Parts: sequence; C-alpha cells; structure tokens
Amino acid sequence: MPMVLPAIGAFIAGAAAAAGIGSAPLSLIALGAGGAYAAGAATVGTIATAISTIGGAIGVGAVISAGASIASVLLSAPQTPVQSLPTSQRQIVRESVGYRRKGWGRAVGGGQLLFAAVKSGSSRWPSGNNYCMVIAFCDGRVSFWQSFLVDGLEVSSTDGEVNNEEYDGYLRLHVREGGLNQTAFTHMQEEFPEVYSEEWQGAGVALIAAELRCTNEVYAKFPNGWRTELSAIADLSPVFDQRDQEQTLDDPETWKFSSNAALVIQDHLKAPLVENGFAIPVDLLDLDDFASAADLSGLQVAGPEDTVRDQWSLSGWARFDETPAAILQRLLTACDGRLRLTGNGRIGLSVGGWQEPTVVLTDDDLLSLEVTQGRFVSGAGTVIKSRYVSPSHGYIEQDAIEFEHPNADTLGREITTADFLMASNHGQCRHLQKTTAARLNAEYEIQCVADIGGLAVVGERFIRLQSALEDVDAIFEVGNDLQYLIDDKENFVGVSFSARSITKEDVEYDEEVDGVAPPEVLPALENGINPDPPTLTVSGSDQKKTFTLSDSNASLLHQIALADVTDGGEEVFYIWLEPGDMSAQRTLIGGHSYEVRAKSLTISGISSSYSPVQSFEVF
Repeated sequence: MPMVLPAIGAFIAGAAAAAGIGSAPLSLIALGAGGAYAAGAATVGTIATAISTIGGAIGVGAVISAGASIASVLLSAPQTPVQSLPTSQRQIVRESVGYRRKGWGRAVGGGQLLFAAVKSGSSRWPSGNNYCMVIAFCDGRVSFWQSFLVDGLEVSSTDGEVNNEEYDGYLRLHVREGGLNQTAFTHMQEEFPEVYSEEWQGAGVALIAAELRCTNEVYAKFPNGWRTELSAIADLSPVFDQRDQEQTLDDPETWKFSSNAALVIQDHLKAPLVENGFAIPVDLLDLDDFASAADLSGLQVAGPEDTVRDQWSLSGWARFDETPAAILQRLLTACDGRLRLTGNGRIGLSVGGWQEPTVVLTDDDLLSLEVTQGRFVSGAGTVIKSRYVSPSHGYIEQDAIEFEHPNADTLGREITTADFLMASNHGQCRHLQKTTAARLNAEYEIQCVADIGGLAVVGERFIRLQSALEDVDAIFEVGNDLQYLIDDKENFVGVSFSARSITKEDVEYDEEVDGVAPPEVLPALENGINPDPPTLTVSGSDQKKTFTLSDSNASLLHQIALADVTDGGEEVFYIWLEPGDMSAQRTLIGGHSYEVRAKSLTISGISSSYSPVQSFEVF
C-alpha cells in the first residue's frame, strides 16, 4: 500500500474535524493488496464533489481534493486589487469607515487616521498652533521602525527624532509598536484632555502620532496643509520560527522579525480569523516540513549588482478586506510556493527550486493519458512583464526588466503579465519570471488518470513519466488540480492531474547567467533631504584595491560604481555597502584601466549625486 494513503485519510479526517464537518466515519477500503484504512470525523457526501465517468474507464462516485478549500485557493484567488498595491498602502486613509491590515517583511505604509485636531496657542512650540494627528499604522507589532516620511520625503530615522533641517522645530513624531500593554500618548492627553484620555492605548495596534507646528508660513513647510501625508518604512510582524529554541508557539512575545517566505506563509495559515488568517489548527500543519522550506528560503544566493540575498523572502501588506485566499495566493506566487500533503497527513509547503524527482509513473500505472506536444496557446507568453517591490525606489511597485524566453526568437514576442508584489528583490523576481516563462513554453502538457499507484504523486512537485505507448520520457511538474477518485462504494481508485514538462535548467537560477541590472533609480531632485556624496579613497598596491568612504553618515547605504574602461570599453560593476560598512576590497585585472565613483542612499532610496570620477591603472 502506498505510504501516502494513510496521510490522505488522516488529512481529510483532520481537516473535516477542524471545520466541524460530519460525524460518520469515512471508510477508505481496498486501498491496496489487502490493505485498509479508516478515517473518522467526515462523510464523503459532505466534502466530495460528484463527477461523471472519466472516459468510460472507471465509475467515479466522487472527487476529493486534498485540503478541500485550502488547496483550491490556488485556482480561484483574484488579482491584487488597486487599493492593496504598495503605492496605495503608503497613503493616509481619512474616511470615517476605516480599514485594517497586517504586514510582513519590510514595507512602507501610511495608515488609518484616528484623530486630527489643532491646539491653538500650544505651549509645546515657541509660537503658533499645534496640529496633531494619530494614525493606526497596522494591526500587530512593528518589529523595528526604519524611517519616517512626510509627503514622501524622509524626515526622521529609526527613533522618530527629526533629522531633516527643513523640519527642525516644526515637526515631532511619536510611536507605539503595537504591544498589548502600550500606553496612550501623554502629549495628546495634555493637548486635548477633554477628548483624549489614557484609555486611548490602541493595544495591539502600531500607532504613529505627529505634531506639526502651524505658523503663518505653515504652507511653506507643509504644502498639503491638513492633508499632509505621513508614512513610515518598518520591519513589520514578528513570526514564529520553530527552528529557534528561544521561541515558543504559545508566546508571541518570543517571536522575532523575519521575511523568510516559509515562515510568513506559516504565520498566515495559522493566524486567527481576527487577523484575517486561515485559523488552521497547528496540529494540521507539518511544522517540520515548514522548517525545511524555511531552510531553503533562507539560503544565501547571489543577488543583483554584486549583492547577496535570501533565496525566497516576502514583504508587503495584507488588507483585512481581502480574502485570506487572495493573500495566500500573493504570498505563494512570490516564492513559487505550493501547499502539499505530507506523509503524516498534515499541510506542508514546497518553495521554488529544483527537487530531484523520486516518483516514476509508467504505462502500468496509467488508466488514460492525453499528451500535447509543442502546443503554444495564443497569448501564453514568450515575454514576461512583471512588477515587484523595489526598495531602491522607496518600497513601491516597480516594473522589472522583462524576461524573454528563447522561444521568442522563433515564435515572436507574446507578452504575458505576471506580478510578484510580495517579492522585494529584482533577482527573486527574475527567478520567478524565468520559471513562469518555462511553464508557459513547456514541450509537453499532459492530462493523466492513474490507478491507485498514482497516489505516489501526492505531495510531489516533480515526477518522471515514462510512457512507451505515447513515446514520452520526461520530467513533469504536477499541476495544482490533482484530484482523488473514489467509486460509489467509497473506495479510492486513483488520481487525476495535469502536468507540464520541465527541466532542472528551467527551475534553477544563476544571477551571473540569468540576471540583469535592476531598473535604474532616477536622481532625486536636489532638496534638504538628499544626502551628500561620500568622499572616496582608493588604496592598495598591485591588483588588490581597497575602496574607502568617508565624510558620510555610516547609517546610510552606499554604492560604489566601478567601470572597466580598458580599450575604450565600459563594463560597470556595483559594490553595495550595507549600513555600517564603509569600505570594500576587490581584486582587479592587471593591465586594465578603471574609473570609480560612489554615492550615498537613504533607506527609502533617496540618492546623493555621485562623487567625482577617479581613474587609475592596475599593474
């Protein structure tokens, strides 16, 4: 009897029990050579969908999908609504009927305006009035405030202290991280004691309070007046990581910030309904499988422009007026993930990347097989256009460089759009574009009905199909439409599924081979918030050179642009320095000529001009 069969029974029973479905036992008999498995707490009629006879080969009484509605979200979730795009999320919502949201990873956001009023003749400023706003930034805890912005311009760093000269003496910011025991803003109680009391704690909601000094020149400082936009860039929800022995599932205070794709998806699946999650009991989640997926997600791989990135990370917002299924689809799409049934009857996760197939199906396992070779559906796509979230552009959606499949040379440019709005790295987005293009241009597509031996594909992403009858021997990626076939006596008789051929080369990604430079960040208009360019010093003898930056704030990001201009060429390499790093070493090519310059960037992507170009020879 295939090992996965008890898992199917356990999963169906457990999922139904968690949903409170039925009480009669579901008897799964005649599963294999004298084997039988009974699973309670569900009835076939409650969660099965009747279908007609398939090809006249088998009488099918019902089809059960693994995970019931959980598995079906990949087939029916809608596209990202405009109001959930990152550019929409950074604005303040001033309608009386507000909205709620939760976020993961690092993102920019405004929030829901909770309170706004003017205190005339306030003693909190040397002169003028005090315009006060309180904004609900998000549900849950903020792990770390990175930066604050007024009307899109960066005005403050992590602690809320205004560090922009243009706003010094005209703006103050206060925050609450969203803890359950946080206190009300004391300055608000002092300014508006008749309406603002100590009960305005906002427990469990991250808050931002702003004080704007209003004088006769208020519109010179705040041109949008009472509609001034306030937003922040923050590391959002802490999530549970079962790999960390210091964390406890039942104590969210021990959880830590992470943008790891597997941990974010796990958080959404187990989150209660009040957080717009699936509220799946943890007993139905295979935490070991999610931990393995988290290890794969956290692998360090080469990123664009000589950087290093996590293989799969997720960042972005989930509004509570979206369905949990729509949010889940956006998360899975951005890491090439899929939910799967594991061998112990629980929900697991597979993230993108190559997995050597261990299951082989032959003609002996197949009841019917339809093979289509070389079918390229009109509009299927040889060119993939995508949007991702670009930190360099201020954590808003940005058009990625399009990916062109080799078939475009012979079939022409068939453009398809595939957005990855929870991916915040151009390399990750490009990996997803490559895999998407490969799926749309598969050599083979199959529709397969297999007997009970076909249940071995449950939980597998890649399988090998060897059919002498159809002259096919290739590796296939199993589709999301796998269905379990049950006859009218409640016996499992097989599975049906679709699949597309795929290769290891289609799935794997190499930044040096497949990557391109991300979209250019246009220079910001000169104003008081642009950082000054750093001073760049080049030192070292022979081929090993050291590039050192000075006269710049170490908390900023820095980029060094190194161009090989030998024989009139100009091949540019970028060296990125994270906050705190002010030097880098590189071994260069003897006999070559180089030009180098550097610039500073704020965490929101606002750039200085480049430092003067320096030229040197390597001997």
